[in-house]
Amino acid sequence: LISDKNLTEVTHIIVDEVHERSVESDLLLLLLQDLLQRHTTLRLVLMSATAHAGLFSDYFQRASPKSLTIPGFTHPVNELFLEDAL
Repeated sequence: LISDKNLTEVTHIIVDEVHERSVESDLLLLLLQDLLQRHTTLRLVLMSATAHAGLFSDYFQRASPKSLTIPGFTHPVNELFLEDAL
């Protein structure tokens, strides 16, 4: 970003676990929103197992954003504590 603020040679940016909020990730999304307005051919891929796709789509307000949903399920998890086993 220092040498090329528009990332003209970048075609795609992938952000995984986008639902995990922090100051840094919120700043990244803000910067990406600004960048997408200047770099119209840039493709942004946001990935998350639990995020609401419509919320992010509305935030970025791109013309006809694409959303891909892969159905799945959560596996049951049994919590075991060391104290209970001793």
